[in-house]
Amino acid sequence: MQTIPNPGPAPIPSVPRQHLAGPVLLATDGLAQSSGAFTAAVAIGRGGTRRKDHGAQLAVRVVTVCDVLPVVVPEAPELIPQEIIAGRRENMLEAACEQVRYNVADTARWSVEALTGPTVPTIAQIAEESGASLIVMGLGKHDLYERVFGSETALRVMQRSRVPVLAVPQNWIGIPRRVLIAVDFGAASLRAARAAMRVVAPGSSLCFAHVAPAIGLPGDDDDLAAIYRANVDEELGRFISRAEVPDDVTVARTTLYGDTAEALLRAARDQHADMIVAGTHGLSALARLLIGSVASKLIRGAQCAVLVASAAGDA
Repeated sequence: MQTIPNPGPAPIPSVPRQHLAGPVLLATDGLAQSSGAFTAAVAIGRGGTRRKDHGAQLAVRVVTVCDVLPVVVPEAPELIPQEIIAGRRENMLEAACEQVRYNVADTARWSVEALTGPTVPTIAQIAEESGASLIVMGLGKHDLYERVFGSETALRVMQRSRVPVLAVPQNWIGIPRRVLIAVDFGAASLRAARAAMRVVAPGSSLCFAHVAPAIGLPGDDDDLAAIYRANVDEELGRFISRAEVPDDVTVARTTLYGDTAEALLRAARDQHADMIVAGTHGLSALARLLIGSVASKLIRGAQCAVLVASAAGDA
């Protein structure tokens, strides 16, 4: 990967800090890998105390899903006795309630429920129906085995959901302060960036990064490289001006070269990023397959949180 800093960026317009408009949906499996999700939801919920309207903490809805494997065995709901399903759902509800009691000091604006159905579509549907502004999920540990097999639910929810999804590692602490925002100039990329602006902490450092297409690696002294950098910098400036960047953060921009996911992961490591932000390109079956190569690499390779949004949530 080659990184070429963009020359002489123009001043970046900023706006008063915007806040999440709806509640946070925290999806938990009741296991320890969800502990980071609770930490994130607590911190994001407290961000609501800075809201000018009510000054109240943002509501958090905790959901756990009892999946009876209808995809693998379509007849499962009919074959499994209802008392067994109800018992399992009750156990999952108790585990989720215990997580809330352990992780949340002020539970006044927290609710907990257990649902029955296929996990991924149920989470996506309940988030949309409840008007959630963000889904928060656990990402698992950094161990390769844990990440590959423990992050599939988060990845699949990202691929399906119209609501932005924030997946955080188990050892997550607080609100992100060093953020790498992937920019491809599409609607999904802009929506993901705007979602991130409502989550980052005041005083955060944001880096908007565009990964150039694989058309060669222009050198620093190449005329074409200079033209390309100037054009990208101009487009990044336009993008950032639309991203609703709050006036209490600092902003940088850069252009990366190489494989998209690998370039972003390396930049995130170099910058010690707390969060990578990226957009997806639709909810069709084909789009879910196409974004898998990038999204799955980010989810499985990132040593930090990953926030993903699709363009489908926009009117």
